Amino acid sequence: MNFPTHIAVRISPLVLVAALPAFAGEKVDQRQPANPRGTVEISNVAGTVSVRGTSHNEVHVFGELGSAAKLEFTVDGDRTTIKVVLPRSSGHTGSTDLEIEVPAASALTVSTVSADTVVTSVQGALDLQSVSGNIKSDAFDKDMKLRTVSGDLDVHGNRGTAVLNAVTVSGNLEVKGIGGEVNASSVSGDLNLRMTSVARSRVRTTSGDITLQGTLAKDARIDWESVSGDLTFNVGGTGDAEYDFATATGDISNCFGPKALSRHYGSGEELKFTEGAGNASLRARSLSGDISLCKD
Repeated sequence: MNFPTHIAVRISPLVLVAALPAFAGEKVDQRQPANPRGTVEISNVAGTVSVRGTSHNEVHVFGELGSAAKLEFTVDGDRTTIKVVLPRSSGHTGSTDLEIEVPAASALTVSTVSADTVVTSVQGALDLQSVSGNIKSDAFDKDMKLRTVSGDLDVHGNRGTAVLNAVTVSGNLEVKGIGGEVNASSVSGDLNLRMTSVARSRVRTTSGDITLQGTLAKDARIDWESVSGDLTFNVGGTGDAEYDFATATGDISNCFGPKALSRHYGSGEELKFTEGAGNASLRARSLSGDISLCKD
């Protein structure tokens, strides 16, 4: 959005002041006008980042910096950048805790190291990543990308139809109250998906367990694989779908329809059947984990 010339003249001195770095170790309280549908990029090392969507067409940053940190806060057209900068020679710097208010429709990117992230009421696309911090976020109708190495991911939906892509190494993923599509992968973290409806889901895990609770969309496509984790499906509604499950050494249990059969070669079990019209498709594979299917 281009501001009228007479408005730009009045706000430009404020922009220059707010863009100056804050002094290390001090409290900060800065704000700048921002495009209500612009992009906000935030980065922090050690501490916390809390972002909240508001109805104001501005970005407001307040909190306290670590002992050797500086804050860079700039607006360039539709892009707002908030960055915690540390000197290369710094040792222990303490934590920087930031609270940030952004226009609710903003597209948001947050990158942290050893810092927890909380995002509420931001309805634009989200790209949130952390090396060792936890991430907790609301979900609406825009796409979400969440990545963490050792932190947990917690997503609370508002019955929208977001597309969620999540990657963890050792952290757990907890999803509640969203519909649409969830794709996720983990090494040792558990993935717990409690969804209003499921349209698409592709999930891969090494040793973590995966649980799905939700109603299948008419043409849902679910494809899960695990090495040693257990896979649990609690399907709401009629459960109309084609089911195709197999394990190498694990067991398969089914609360409705036919029972699993031993595989013709080696150990393990397999289960293939169609429920109702069979418009949806569920496929699951596990090497040594168990697979469980029930109607919720």
